[in-house]
Amino acid sequence: MRYGIVREAAGLPPANLQRLGLEQAVCDVIIDEGRATDQRRLTKFLMRLRSGDEILAFGVDAFQRSAGELAQLFRHLTASGVVLRLADDGGAFAPLLKAKAARDLIEILAANEDQQHPRPNLQNVRGGSRRPLSRFQIDYARKMYKQGTPLRTIGLIFQLPPSNIWELVSEARS
Repeated sequence: MRYGIVREAAGLPPANLQRLGLEQAVCDVIIDEGRATDQRRLTKFLMRLRSGDEILAFGVDAFQRSAGELAQLFRHLTASGVVLRLADDGGAFAPLLKAKAARDLIEILAANEDQQHPRPNLQNVRGGSRRPLSRFQIDYARKMYKQGTPLRTIGLIFQLPPSNIWELVSEARS
């Protein structure tokens, strides 16, 4: 399928002209993102695209991301077989990553972003904090519990489940 993305942003044509251009390019679905919005909605949509799908936009500003995040997104889309087309000066949509040099540049930028902002290893994440609390934090949690603060609230503060907080505060009684 062919998807078009419309966003109101500096550096992009007005939304009505973008919409008109995408309609002329025969997009099956036009996604109107409006002004700056929650990126998660667009990200979820983009991550579900399959091989053979096309995304058309009037510029990279339509994706509302930093250079490194754009590189990661483009790398993912390319690996998924999705074709990204951006409008040129004449209004025609040309494939962005047709040249090998462009793909190599995206890979370098994405790898740099991966190093600067590594994702947590999901095997090590059991939820909540990954490191134990300090003695001061445990004493503070006990003090809060003695003052009547619910275990859930204390758990939210220290990013631990209430059951772990209960173990910490009940140690003081034994």
